Amino acid sequence: MALNYIFKIGCGSQFTNLFILLQSVSILSSQN
Repeated sequence: MALNYIFKIGCGSQFTNLFILLQSVSILSSQN
């Protein structure tokens, strides 16, 4: 149960980081 909780938090932060990365990439490409 605790492992599932940690796994969900880890996946959540990874998806959040990926989303921020995609946003920054789209902002950079729109500036060019």
